[in-house]
Amino acid sequence: AKSPQPPVDREVTEEEDEDKVRLDPYDSHLHFEVGPDCSCGQPRFWARFPLLWSGCRLTHGVLQGRVGFEVRLERKLLTAQLEEQEDMDPYGLRVGWSVASTSLLLGEDEFSFAYDGRGKKVSGGKEEEFGEPFSEGDIIGCYASFSKDGAVEVSFHKNGRFMGGAFSVGASVLLGRALFPHILCKSCSVRFHLDPTAPPWYPGPPGFTPLAALSAGQRVRTTLAPTFRAQCEVLLMVGLPGSGKSHWARTHMQQHPEKQYRLLGTEELLACMIV
Repeated sequence: AKSPQPPVDREVTEEEDEDKVRLDPYDSHLHFEVGPDCSCGQPRFWARFPLLWSGCRLTHGVLQGRVGFEVRLERKLLTAQLEEQEDMDPYGLRVGWSVASTSLLLGEDEFSFAYDGRGKKVSGGKEEEFGEPFSEGDIIGCYASFSKDGAVEVSFHKNGRFMGGAFSVGASVLLGRALFPHILCKSCSVRFHLDPTAPPWYPGPPGFTPLAALSAGQRVRTTLAPTFRAQCEVLLMVGLPGSGKSHWARTHMQQHPEKQYRLLGTEELLACMIV
């Protein structure tokens, strides 16, 4: 019998519409799984690592106008053992906006603004009571209103009801950087409303336009993914424990943000479990 042939090195075999708004596998945790239609997703290893938070941003953001998007908590992905444990939150979801250079752990950095399913708002790792808790089947509307000078007001809706203004960011702080829709989930699946031709799940505030319905010139595209494998790069650190490998890697990542490196290590994995 013939030996099995090696898999074909898949380059880009089909042209993707770069103007189409969708979940971005290139701007997500490696343990986040984007669905086939690129409008839904969930943690990849939820059954084995149910406490692992997984984040992902959309391909496009905004830096002007009054813009919103909707996210639905599709379903909980719970094992029987976790459902029986009362001393922990078995699943979780944060939705909101962030600057492209921030951590994928939504709400943990300064320019990262989240509405948490426990009824909290979170930014810079600081939590405050806000709105109402949300659960399976609930739809969260996220809205950003930019003023002419570049300042922005962020507000949220739950199932069409106004939860309040959550964050105000001055122009001198945001410095003209775009905000990108962002989700962070644990043991649950989510879906974005990204069909520009379909009616919204709930009417948005007057004067706001769904992100997916904006023209290409009104949106900001994040960094494009590599087209060929030859454009990809992996750096393997070798050294004794405590010798500075992680420090060097983080410094290198800061010096080359355009390469969208993802640091793989024990510390990074544990950070995704203590949000």
